[in-house]
Amino acid sequence: MWCKLSLQDDLDPGEVVRVKVQGLGVAIARHKDRLYALEDRCPHAGALLSTGTVVDGRIVCPWHGREFELASGSCEGFVGVRSFAVDQRADGVYVLIDPQALAQAGNTSGS
Repeated sequence: MWCKLSLQDDLDPGEVVRVKVQGLGVAIARHKDRLYALEDRCPHAGALLSTGTVVDGRIVCPWHGREFELASGSCEGFVGVRSFAVDQRADGVYVLIDPQALAQAGNTSGS
């Protein structure tokens, strides 16, 4: 389902913010001229990826330095995170969230 995000400003390259989409925490990051959306919780220890940094097309976990590909959510040698399609439209930014992710967000109360 496509969900409109409430982003306050256009993000600068390398900037990451956290948004909630129907209870699911999502990290929105800009790399070069493109926006990416990833599940905002590192599967290793639960750190918010939105507090990490963007380096060479990856978001780096602020706690242990694991690197997640912005385009896919994959993490070399470790469990990755969900990635979501992003569409920048004339009326705002939308993210495509799958129902399974929303159902799981309803069962956990991550901030």
